[in-house]
Amino acid sequence: MKTQYRLPFYFFLAVLVFVLAVSCRKNTITDSSFLRLSHGIVNIADEGTRTKFTVESDQQWILKFSPSAVDWAELDKTNGNGNSTVTITAKKPALPNGAVRSVDIIATAENNPSIPPIRLMLLQHDSTYKK
Repeated sequence: MKTQYRLPFYFFLAVLVFVLAVSCRKNTITDSSFLRLSHGIVNIADEGTRTKFTVESDQQWILKFSPSAVDWAELDKTNGNGNSTVTITAKKPALPNGAVRSVDIIATAENNPSIPPIRLMLLQHDSTYKK
């Protein structure tokens, strides 16, 4: 090989080796963080009744009502870490004549903004047939 072509050849070879090494490198970013609710919609009946849902996560999480002023339902937990069962209790009687109350329960990962908030819709209605 002529001397004048050695430098560009070795430069090209070094760049090629670098590109191959970087592109074949194993991806070490494995963000498998998750936050999941067992239901999308939960129904609750009359005052004193209870229903449950589960939060599954590898993160610390927070639950909030939206809108926040809810006087007809109560959560037994509003935060946690990892998997947990949450109980919702109806604090008021269902509305008459088939009327429905609703509120969203928003779950957020406390210290991980890369996980978007998720929503569970809570409904309360009188499902009793009356003549």
